[in-house]
Order: sequence, then structure tokens, then C-alpha cells
Amino acid sequence: MAPTAESSADWCEKPGFPSHEGSWIRATTHGLPEYWYQEGHEKTRNGPPPRISIGAHEDAHIRVDDSRVASRHCMVFKEGRHWFVEGVSTRRPTNLGDTVLEPGVAYQLSSGDVFSLDGPARALQYLAEFDDADNWYLDTTSDNDFPNRWPAKMPGHPTEAPPAPEELKRLAWQTDQMRRRSEEEQVLVADWAAFSQYVKKHYHKYGLSAGRRRHLR
Repeated sequence: MAPTAESSADWCEKPGFPSHEGSWIRATTHGLPEYWYQEGHEKTRNGPPPRISIGAHEDAHIRVDDSRVASRHCMVFKEGRHWFVEGVSTRRPTNLGDTVLEPGVAYQLSSGDVFSLDGPARALQYLAEFDDADNWYLDTTSDNDFPNRWPAKMPGHPTEAPPAPEELKRLAWQTDQMRRRSEEEQVLVADWAAFSQYVKKHYHKYGLSAGRRRHLR
């Protein structure tokens, strides 16, 4: 539920960079700002899912000016129908309940989960609450009908990136060809096994790794 007109004076709309439509933030008496994101907002329900950054840096969607919080501390984001929290800082821990988050690994959130920015001290805690009313535009009978499949916008200002090596460009083309052949049922299991080892060799060569997801229940 979004802030009402009566309470709008307390809220700042679209904090952080890149900003998200349908998002608000306000200061609280206990130190941590309160953040709202409206999933069913008319300008967001068909856009890319949000990546909400939390930290002390100026572009954070939830900026926490505290010495116990890293510049880029953690991130909350949605993929498909599920929300996740992921620790970003390797020096400042993030806890989900009693679990210390491994940086770079996404952990699924449920409504009512509590994650803390100061590890086991738990003085800086956030309660995750998801309102089903915000999902009024979803078809809950279909697992395939979530808001969209566009990639999320990464937090931070755009930067110049070095060109991709020709070897990786060729690997991307080969992967697309394998996918097409697979859709036409022209690829055997053994072919995929061999190709996965081929891809893994390139990943290791360029220091790449596949992301992981964890569901704590």
C-alpha cells in the first residue's frame, strides 16, 4: 500500500539511483528509514523488476548513514514471483534471521522475515513485508504470468566497460546455437554435458562464475 495523500509530506518519492517509480522513503525515530515499493503501480507493473540497494553511499535507494553500514551493504530484489536479499559487502555482514549471508549469494525472502545490517548485534534490522494487494494485476493461477521478464536495472551510474573478448563473443553465439538445436530436439544429453564443460573452461579462464540462490526454510 502506497503512502496516502495525508501522509505524503513525510515521504520522499523515488529515492536513490536509478530511481524506481512507485517507491517512497521516510525518516523514522529509530534511525533506519522506512521504504515502500508498490509492485502494482501503473508505471512499474510492466517494467523491469527493482533492485533496491541499501548502504551508506549517496545513490543508495535506502541510505543508512551509520558507521556500521558499508557503502554498498546489501541488495533486495525480485525475480519472477519471489523476493531475495543478497549481501554485497565482504567486510560488513548481513544476517537473515540467524543466518550470516554469504556475499554474492541470493537468499529468498518471505513476508515477516527480518534481516540485519550489523550482523548478530541486530541493532539495525529491517522487517520485510509483502502485501498481496499489490499483486492484484497478477494471474495467480499461472506460474508463467509474472510482471515481466526484462532484466533489472543495476544500481549505480553507467560506466564505460571494456569490449568483450572475441572468444566470449563466439561462446555466446555457440550457446545460442545450442539452445536453438535443443528446441528442435537435435541435441543429446551427452552433447549438453560436453558443452557445459566447454563453457565452464571459458568461465574459469576469464574469472566468471554462475550466480546461486538459496531458500532458507
